Amino acid sequence: MEINMYNFKQELFHFFEENYEDRTGPIYEELVEEFPYDNSGFSDEFCLKNFIDWLMIEKPLPDSGKTVVEEFVEAHPELPDDIKSNYLHMKNIIRSKFKFINRENNPALLKDTLTNKTYKIYLWEELSKIPSDTIMEGRIHPFGENYYFAGIVRHKVSNPFITEADFEGLLGGMEIGMINDVEKKTIYSNSTLMNILNKYPVEWINGICKSLSIKPMAKKEERIKQIKNKIDGSFHEILEKLPEKSKEILKCIIEKGGFVRYNLLNDFEDDISYWWTKNLPESEIGILRSKGLLTVGKMPLNGKMYKVALIPTDIRENIKKYFESITGGIQKKLV
Repeated sequence: MEINMYNFKQELFHFFEENYEDRTGPIYEELVEEFPYDNSGFSDEFCLKNFIDWLMIEKPLPDSGKTVVEEFVEAHPELPDDIKSNYLHMKNIIRSKFKFINRENNPALLKDTLTNKTYKIYLWEELSKIPSDTIMEGRIHPFGENYYFAGIVRHKVSNPFITEADFEGLLGGMEIGMINDVEKKTIYSNSTLMNILNKYPVEWINGICKSLSIKPMAKKEERIKQIKNKIDGSFHEILEKLPEKSKEILKCIIEKGGFVRYNLLNDFEDDISYWWTKNLPESEIGILRSKGLLTVGKMPLNGKMYKVALIPTDIRENIKKYFESITGGIQKKLV
């Protein structure tokens, strides 16, 4: 596992999903009264995200007396000492009202308006679009040489705080980064369904279970087996219910040998959220991804890494047989 300034938070969040997801509800009920920040005006989803960020970085867990960050570091003794130190220093939270004083570069320069101290702040893509006169009320934490926003950030330009709809931009950059982090994982032409699912975050595993109407078992590995069994046992029914455009994509990729360069799918939609359990993908490619029939990742080809869309090798034959069994199959091919 290679940790850097771009993916450290995603790796921490994946660790949280895999180890604490089933306990989030009880922990929330137990600790919500201790939550020290203002969640007024936020949706339930935003309140939970704000709580989880606090829980991961700042609040010791009731059973261990350690934060999620501290448990993450203990669970990964192979991490370099400087990375461990960076994680452990995340707890040095600064809560204030901030304003940009220089955004020409990234990291940008952020001013604490209450103390006049300045911090180098790394900005996700959407945060970089906030107007320069914006006052942001929230919290930041260090990681290495830079600071990063934590949780949900309120912001205003000159008048009252902007509505909840505008907060989406603050999370958008991080969410895109989390999706990209999954899509950067290496896959191969012979990657199986189980290989692929094991690399997925718990959120996506749960989303696939929901999409396939599977009642998920307790552990991630058990859910992966459930998905595998469902696809193997009900592939004809699953494919039969797909939209025609999604079927077209599958048939085109099968005809190309089971995977294609991702840019060959530019004519098809692939809008997805990271939060599949609440927002199952509805786009033409996204539907296939949410049913475990297709994955997107990086594949080594001719000495370079390319973004590809791939059908797991162990379900290709069943998909091929399905198209052979229907008359007047879809004729469109990728060019």
